[in-house]
Amino acid sequence: MKKVILAALLMVMTIGANAQDDNMRRQRPQMDRQQMLEFRMERMTKELSLTAEQQAKIKEILSEESANMPERGQMRQGERPSREAMEQMRAKREETNKKIEQLLNDEQKAKFKEMNSRRGGPGQRGFGGPRGERPQRQNLERQ
Repeated sequence: MKKVILAALLMVMTIGANAQDDNMRRQRPQMDRQQMLEFRMERMTKELSLTAEQQAKIKEILSEESANMPERGQMRQGERPSREAMEQMRAKREETNKKIEQLLNDEQKAKFKEMNSRRGGPGQRGFGGPRGERPQRQNLERQ
């Protein structure tokens, strides 16, 4: 009887650990610099309807930015980046955005600014920004 209970307990723990591991993997795929660059280029090309010339120039700008940024894996392994390091990265990103905006027409600039505002700032949830308003809980009185 003890062996059956022990076996069942081990099975439940194993299933729980696997489920948690699966959730962690599904959250967001890890991308290296080149993959992130390609992802950003695809997204910008699609949303901004970039010309071939704009694509080439923007890819060059993004490649330059990527080369100057610390490797994401290095940031995760060590301690959290300092405020100063985060501010430097933010300044570099703003500088890159200004360079990109110079290549865009007025309509594309408006879309680009809207894309960046959706991205969210510190404490937001990645590219999608915050998840939106939570539904209000209704106070149901028990009778």
